[in-house]
Amino acid sequence: MHAFTALSNHLHYMLSATMLEQIPLFLDYMLGNIARQLNKLRGRSGRVLVAQIRVAATRTGQLLLLVQARQGAAALDVAEVERLARAAAAHPGLIAQVAALAHAAHGTNSDAALAVYGALLAAPIPPDGYARTSWLYAANNALIVSHAARRFADSARMADQVVQYAPENLHITHAAACSYAAVGRHDDALAQVARAVELGYPHLDRMKVDPDLGPLLARADFQARLGKPRR
Repeated sequence: MHAFTALSNHLHYMLSATMLEQIPLFLDYMLGNIARQLNKLRGRSGRVLVAQIRVAATRTGQLLLLVQARQGAAALDVAEVERLARAAAAHPGLIAQVAALAHAAHGTNSDAALAVYGALLAAPIPPDGYARTSWLYAANNALIVSHAARRFADSARMADQVVQYAPENLHITHAAACSYAAVGRHDDALAQVARAVELGYPHLDRMKVDPDLGPLLARADFQARLGKPRR
């Protein structure tokens, strides 16, 4: 930690690490502990801080992160999260923190959340490690959030992009099936149902009765794949 400033409603930290992937882990640990202590003092629970990451280069070319943690997610705007996502694309070690930022915006600013998810999915998937895992979780969340926002065409388009990674995150099969069903691509949706069965998706019982699958629930080939739901 090179420097920090604590103000009334936000914090600034300037950090560096030998491995950039270490910084999101450190921030999750540090900000989580700060939030727990603040909640304890106030006698409350729930989210307190959302981390925003800014990237700067020093004269030596080393990357430093100036992290600004602000209260709440409602203030996030589309331009800001798109800029953060571009930073993540250039530096895969930032993907976990930026994906967490998008996740924090789900309930208050779905447009901002979808902007960062779209930018993350436009970036190459990291080859391995924590960054890849975070990208895969972000891919699934992107489908869920776009469907919930009734941006069905966007959800189906992103599903086309990420279904190839379903073996690494089985939840993608379920989310993609719902995305396809919403735009009438019922055969593609059924293919994801079949894949969920093949890969051993652990929530097939939820898939059987998921209203987001619409007309599929009554199809004989759907019931043959999953079995009729218990009444």
